[in-house]
Amino acid sequence: MSTITKIGISRSKLSDRAGLSLIMNFIKNIGFYSLVSNKFLSKIPYSGYGLTLESFFCQMVAHFIDGTHSSICSFDRKKLSASYAPVIGVEKNELASRSLSDLSNGISSDFRF
Repeated sequence: MSTITKIGISRSKLSDRAGLSLIMNFIKNIGFYSLVSNKFLSKIPYSGYGLTLESFFCQMVAHFIDGTHSSICSFDRKKLSASYAPVIGVEKNELASRSLSDLSNGISSDFRF
């Protein structure tokens, strides 16, 4: 965790979703994902391929809180953004996608009926 020691010129860039990072960190730190994962997500069969259910759930929570884009296509745009994964606290390779060329890491590979 970084602390502010002085105010000055920096080469670092701020994200337009900086508030989302605070909310996502709060949700993570209160143990919400662990609670949901243990109580509800453990009951959903998981094949082991693609995203983990907890990572997918985290991204869905961020998607609904952010509210910038309501379309499922926004997952593709977010995956291309260099700043989105660090803002919501997931690894870049864990970002969901709806594209057919990326089924090994996409939303549809987590839910097999």
